[in-house]
Amino acid sequence: MFTPVETSLGAFLLHLSTSTLFFNNGSILGQSGLLRRLLTKPDLGTLLIFSGMAASFVPLQIWAPEILPVYPSITLDKSRVLGLVGIGILTGWGTKVSLLPLT
Repeated sequence: MFTPVETSLGAFLLHLSTSTLFFNNGSILGQSGLLRRLLTKPDLGTLLIFSGMAASFVPLQIWAPEILPVYPSITLDKSRVLGLVGIGILTGWGTKVSLLPLT
């Protein structure tokens, strides 16, 4: 069901938060960049972002389980898992390379 008011408000808040982060810190709030920063030079802010994302699951599961997505169960064989990992690595590499200045 499409809810234009809630969708517009959510998009505005997302734009506001990501723009504020970009203009204040010079970084973009994205999973690949945060994961790279967590693995290369971890700081308290990045650790808190990941901790907050992980900790948000428990209250959602208790108080609002209807908003959590339900996925069908699938079986993953070794080749499919390796393919998914490879696609994830290529996506992260592509987003990193796309932010490099052209010289």
